[in-house]
Amino acid sequence: MAVGLTVSIVINYKTGLVMAGMVPFIVLGGLIRLKTDNAKIKSTKASNENANQIVNESVQNIRNVAAFSAESYISKLYESELNK
Repeated sequence: MAVGLTVSIVINYKTGLVMAGMVPFIVLGGLIRLKTDNAKIKSTKASNENANQIVNESVQNIRNVAAFSAESYISKLYESELNK
């Protein structure tokens, strides 16, 4: 961004001044996007951990799951955790 700003000031100073005025908005937009992306990553991580726990428990207790015909229930529970 600094190189582009420098080149635009050298070639046409009016355009360079407009670009210099836009830099704070570009930086602010980047910071806002960074914070929202981090929040989304945290919520996705939590739901994936819960879904993995469900899968681990159902695999460890596969005989009980099969004995009670709970395959569809476990599958729906897993899908609901992933969709959170």
